[in-house]
Amino acid sequence: MNLLQQAFSHSVPNAIQRFPQSLKLVHWGQSLLYSRNRTIKRWVKQATSTCEGVLLDVGCGDGHYLFQLKKAKAKRVIAMDRNADWLNFLSDFQSKSTIVDGLKVEFRTENLDDDFLAGEKGLDLIFCFSVLPYVKDPGHVFERLSALANPGCTLLVYSPVAFDTILPLYRWMFARFQHYESVQSRKELLSASALTQLALNHGFVLKSAVLTYGFWGKLGHECWSMSTMLLGASSFLLRLVGVLSVPITLPMNLVCGFVDRCSETVQGNGWMASFERI
Repeated sequence: MNLLQQAFSHSVPNAIQRFPQSLKLVHWGQSLLYSRNRTIKRWVKQATSTCEGVLLDVGCGDGHYLFQLKKAKAKRVIAMDRNADWLNFLSDFQSKSTIVDGLKVEFRTENLDDDFLAGEKGLDLIFCFSVLPYVKDPGHVFERLSALANPGCTLLVYSPVAFDTILPLYRWMFARFQHYESVQSRKELLSASALTQLALNHGFVLKSAVLTYGFWGKLGHECWSMSTMLLGASSFLLRLVGVLSVPITLPMNLVCGFVDRCSETVQGNGWMASFERI
């Protein structure tokens, strides 16, 4: 598998295993290329500035948002994921370096389709970013999080909520090429209103929400995603085309992302929300 194929499958890339500190560079690149990461990081910074209790990162993956907690005031941080490879890597990273000042992150291998974190309770802040489309029953996830949360607990959710596309070529490639969604077996995209209702049904109230990836955000993301699909292809010729396309699609993605952030998003493919446990 090449680097992109490893990323699609949530394997720890060989280069990062050899040079663990390079993971921070990867996180910087993710924030540069994907506007959802920048949106999430702003909300994480605000929420963690006041949380002094127990924090849970649901589906922490490569630890992107854990590294935003370096100066957090939380007294305990739990990070869970179904991918033991990344959890083992992050645990080893933590044994040699610092992720959160003054405490050790507790890594747990858990599946969101099961009764995860059995025996735990008393959570004060929960991150649930980009995981709900990959579970069998999002309602079960909200039910478990509600059972784990203290009254007043803040739940931050980010999820894709639509697949409105612009470019016909992107739709054609999405149906035929390997990419993150196909490898991770995305189940179903629920609308923002449907996800909100699931949260309300399980004891949460909506505090605030925003849409992401309006027209310009979608256009830039589709152009860049076509390059990543080509870079992750098994054919050398297709990978070469992907390399040649990057000088075009990379700046296009950045410019479109900037325009998107400066524009009002009325209909977007992504949704960021903050809930409170009552």
